[in-house]
Amino acid sequence: MNKIKAVILETTGSRCTVLADDGSFRSLPNSYGAQVGEEIELDADAGWADTYKQSWRAWHAWAAAAALLLLTLTVALGWNFAQASTAVALVSIDINPSIKLAVNAREQVVQATAVNADGEKVLQALELKNQPVPAAMSKILEQAQNKGYLTDEHSWVLVGLAPNGDKELPPALEEAVKSAGAAIQEKVNARMAVLQLSEQERIKAEQAGVSIGEYALWQSADKAGIKVEAKELKTKTERVRLLEAPEIQAQVLKDKGVLQIPGTQGKNDSAIKDMLKRDKDKDQDKDQDKDKDQNQEKEQAKNNEKDRANLIQGQERSSKANEDDKHEASEKQERGNSLQKSVPVLSPISPAPKPQANENDRIKEGSKGGDQELEAGKTFDDESERERSGREQKDR
Repeated sequence: MNKIKAVILETTGSRCTVLADDGSFRSLPNSYGAQVGEEIELDADAGWADTYKQSWRAWHAWAAAAALLLLTLTVALGWNFAQASTAVALVSIDINPSIKLAVNAREQVVQATAVNADGEKVLQALELKNQPVPAAMSKILEQAQNKGYLTDEHSWVLVGLAPNGDKELPPALEEAVKSAGAAIQEKVNARMAVLQLSEQERIKAEQAGVSIGEYALWQSADKAGIKVEAKELKTKTERVRLLEAPEIQAQVLKDKGVLQIPGTQGKNDSAIKDMLKRDKDKDQDKDQDKDKDQNQEKEQAKNNEKDRANLIQGQERSSKANEDDKHEASEKQERGNSLQKSVPVLSPISPAPKPQANENDRIKEGSKGGDQELEAGKTFDDESERERSGREQKDR
């Protein structure tokens, strides 16, 4: 009896599905008690009645598994392709060749675009797509050096970084740019300034018609008190003038920008340190003034609270005094009413009897009457005497 080997693919209840050496799928009683993946031997002609039916079902199972695997690979490849082709950040390079790089989340170049004619001359011999940012920038700077754009006399490289849309700026992108600057410094005395913009500021830079780095440099100049039109930074001489100004270099460092200048003691180093120290002192003075103002506000708030408490206490005392006055007046009124009720009231119909005059009063009254009668009689006699005198004189 011929024997063939088979591998257990699936077990269901008391049966199992196997893949035989001859490539056939067979459904057999699982009398072996085998587990999935184990190898068994069986008769070459065993189970042929079930082989065709199970082979069809097994083929469907394998086809479904293969389709799922293909779909997974497609999604993964599609996701990787989307990541590789989606620009999450933009890098501007101004030497005077001006170039813009679109960078994906892996810090690889998605697209390199020349902004001016000099930029086209630099890019025409370079293939930068899918290159890591440090390698791409190194090639750009080397090409700019080879064509005479980047020399010891014209050594400034202005680099601008900004997110693209709502994407996050890759955290290692700045370090990648700095590494490219360090690499070129081994060949030429290059000086590099790296500045960043937000997405909103990047849009404003595009509206102003300048690169990311130029707009960021214009912002630093404005903060440092140097007034200049943003479009003037399109000229190399104006960019260099601003980049070499100590106050602007100090502002760049204050804004968390990067300055890569060869040599430990540049001609502006002491001036930059002095400016940074003055700015730090100013910030400390502002903080102290702010603390002082806050303390004064707290003290004023305490005094106001104390005044309010005193006012409330005064109102309470005044209110209590008014209540006491009212209570005292009420008690006086009650005492007056009680006193009035206790005094007897005389009737108007029965007047009080007049007191009787005593004997001395009657004698005085009589004497007074007699004196009045004597006075009246004397007056009458005087008038009669005058009338008689008058008649006698008339008779004469």
